[in-house]
Amino acid sequence: MTRPGLTETVLWDGQVIATEWTRSTAVPEGLEVRQVSAVCFSGPGEIVLVSESGNDWTLPGGHPEPGETPVETLTRELTEEACAEIVACKLIGWQRIDDRRELPYLQLRYVAQVRLHEFRPAHEIRHRRLVSPQDFLNTLSWGRSPIAADLLRVALEANLT
Repeated sequence: MTRPGLTETVLWDGQVIATEWTRSTAVPEGLEVRQVSAVCFSGPGEIVLVSESGNDWTLPGGHPEPGETPVETLTRELTEEACAEIVACKLIGWQRIDDRRELPYLQLRYVAQVRLHEFRPAHEIRHRRLVSPQDFLNTLSWGRSPIAADLLRVALEANLT
């Protein structure tokens, strides 16, 4: 399943970046995957968000290490950042990032059902928060974007069984 993407232009680190979200269960070839993250459900109506500061909330995830598959990256990052383990997950889409300073790259987006463990921050992430789907867009630091709204819709529609 692939649907035409949503495109946004954002200011990031002083540079204008173009990002295109595509609903897809397949990763396009030829572009480097630089980030993997997930909309993580910990129970009925609970989405996991993480933050370094306790002010700017984002999806758990991170950068692949050499030789890791995207699911291995997601598994490691969820353990490190959210103290959570994946029960089930599936790819729901990707964002192509066009930064004029470098070659375009991909950020993969998954939906996951997770089991939470006691939160013991040991890395850069210092805070974990559970929010309802109704509060997700208002809490997510980039939640006012059409891409975030569509990502939430796709995650809520996903069937992980």
